[in-house]
Amino acid sequence: MLVQKILLTVGLIISASSFSQNLIPNHSFELASDDSEIITSDNNFTCLDWESPSFGTPDYFKGSRIGLFSAGDNLFGNIDPFDGDSYVGFGSNMGGQYFFEYISTKLIQPLIKGESYCLTFYVSAANKVEHFTTNEIDFVFTKTSIYQSTSNRLKPLRFEKCVVDSGFFVSGCWARISACYVAEGEERFLTIGIMNPNYQHFNLTSNKEKRFDGVYLFLDNLSLYNLNEVKECSCNKMSIIDQYDKAVSDAIPIKNISFKNNSSELLSDSYIELNKIAIYLSKNSKYKIKLIGHTDSLGNEKDNIKLSQSRAKAVSEYLIKMGVAGSRITYVGYGSKFPISPNSSESGRLMNRRVEMKLYK
Repeated sequence: MLVQKILLTVGLIISASSFSQNLIPNHSFELASDDSEIITSDNNFTCLDWESPSFGTPDYFKGSRIGLFSAGDNLFGNIDPFDGDSYVGFGSNMGGQYFFEYISTKLIQPLIKGESYCLTFYVSAANKVEHFTTNEIDFVFTKTSIYQSTSNRLKPLRFEKCVVDSGFFVSGCWARISACYVAEGEERFLTIGIMNPNYQHFNLTSNKEKRFDGVYLFLDNLSLYNLNEVKECSCNKMSIIDQYDKAVSDAIPIKNISFKNNSSELLSDSYIELNKIAIYLSKNSKYKIKLIGHTDSLGNEKDNIKLSQSRAKAVSEYLIKMGVAGSRITYVGYGSKFPISPNSSESGRLMNRRVEMKLYK
């Protein structure tokens, strides 16, 4: 009897934990196999747990790469990842050639019949080429994997449309999209792309010629949870995510700022980014900001702490100069105590020399 109770308790714990699990593997596309020496459109997709279900060739953009398939400045845009260091991209009707791309993965566990699930992902339209965008992404859950020997549009028997009623996917800016799904039971695979033959196009350029009428979208940070385990799932609603919004939950590095060597004096190329932060704070008066200075591990640690604090203070003083109330700003310096990259290389030390921002109410 005691053994049965123990087994029942363990079973309940396992069952409860399974419901709170994100069912999408490698959900922010951080895990990947090694790159080839030369990266092309045919071999760049090294992301683990994901694949193309057709002859289409989706792309994988990784921060450690340089060039066409980098996650910062690449073939189709210059948007940073929403989460982590990588994201994926896929095109639909690229160049008007009726060429479609999709991504597909096997879920961590099958869906339960009759249960409702919330699928959430972050999407941005590409922002470097003349193209159109859309207000729709389609997805399909299947019991077996989909593979169709075509580079044209996939034609599953049934698919779900995630359509934004107002607006469209913005270029160069992440938007959060959610969709609700009631499981038929035992679905094990998820495929995402444009499957609707009548999806809408929105021109993102002033050029009226349809020289390039395809849609190219970046995708990052997917999640699939049982609807009982999420506080909110606003189906088919789009929420634009400002890059600074991410600082509400975690401290994030302030990008595009620099100082004179071994000094806390801001260089003028830092002003554009800091002006944006000042404008953001003026529009979001509910937030206060904490500035956190960091250095690499070179030199005396006492000097590092002093320098990191002086740099955070310099950012604070500039924001005050731009109209942010000093009562809304605090700053601190931690020296080299919290590196985000190994200090063994110059690129690693450069990443560690940073000022972070954290927003709070």
